[in-house]
Amino acid sequence: MSVRLGKIEDIQKTNMESLRMRRVVDKLNSRTTKIELLMNEELKEIKAELNSGFAAIHESIGSLRQVLETKMKLDKDLLQKQIHQMKKGMAHM
Repeated sequence: MSVRLGKIEDIQKTNMESLRMRRVVDKLNSRTTKIELLMNEELKEIKAELNSGFAAIHESIGSLRQVLETKMKLDKDLLQKQIHQMKKGMAHM
């Protein structure tokens, strides 16, 4: 009888330990899931910031290109005026 009681106690201990382990595993899985969700949200935010930054850089490059093209046109016009004036000056000589 005592041997049987000992076996039953061992089985109960094993079951209790198994139940504790399941609870620990469930808690760890829950924490892992929360951490993964947080990491995914942070990654989304980082990607959004990167996309926003690249869009701003792209827009800035476009603006700089327009400024450069306008400056080149003004410089070309000025150069053509100077050439025209030099031709006029040589024709009067």
